[in-house]
Amino acid sequence: MTPSHTPVAFIYDRCATANTTELERRLEGCGEYVSAQRWGFGGWWVDNGDSALTNDRRPAFRALLNTVRATDSSRPRVCLVYEWSRLSNDLAARDLFIRRVLQLGAWVETCLGEKRLPDGTWVQRTRFGSRNCERKESPMFSHSDRFPTGTPLPQGHLTPAPWGLRRLVPYPGAEGPRYGRVELDAVTQTARYYASDGTLTVAPGHGTSSGTNPPTGTGNPSDGAGPGGSGGGDRDTGNDTDQ
Repeated sequence: MTPSHTPVAFIYDRCATANTTELERRLEGCGEYVSAQRWGFGGWWVDNGDSALTNDRRPAFRALLNTVRATDSSRPRVCLVYEWSRLSNDLAARDLFIRRVLQLGAWVETCLGEKRLPDGTWVQRTRFGSRNCERKESPMFSHSDRFPTGTPLPQGHLTPAPWGLRRLVPYPGAEGPRYGRVELDAVTQTARYYASDGTLTVAPGHGTSSGTNPPTGTGNPSDGAGPGGSGGGDRDTGNDTDQ
């Protein structure tokens, strides 16, 4: 690959905390990725503090875009991030950051090999066990960069099966009736149950219940009223049930 065709990488990250241990780890990983790809190094830009938490004020990201714009457009240019969340945790805002890079003719790539190309093509790497499967997706629209939407593709996260599935068992079979047929007695107008062999059998059992709802009330004896009172009384009802 000639120097004029060697991609140049512009590394971006953000860090809102004073502890930069994780930031340094991510930047080191990006540097190793650039070396493994044999790309040129265009520098790195980091938004710190409050700028790392907002989606509208990113001075470092804006400076990265200006540098990409000033770089020879005939040379491939890539904005490298350790992972997609380094742009933003909000999917819609993340898509806006990506499209700002794509509009310059560059592409965005992560250290997992996932990338978004200027023509709108996605290249995603989904992990299944110890295998890495690369998947390419064609653009959804011919002018997809004009649609203010989040990513239309799944993020490759595998959803575990609910733990309760292993407890599922078939419902027990329903017990059939203990009689063969039912007839209405013309005299008593009650049902008569017959077994399968035609003999008269007892009616199937059923549940019984009884209930009472007695009202209670207390009067205010200070009003001079008779028993039960007529002013300031309290009324209540009970509910007694027997099976």
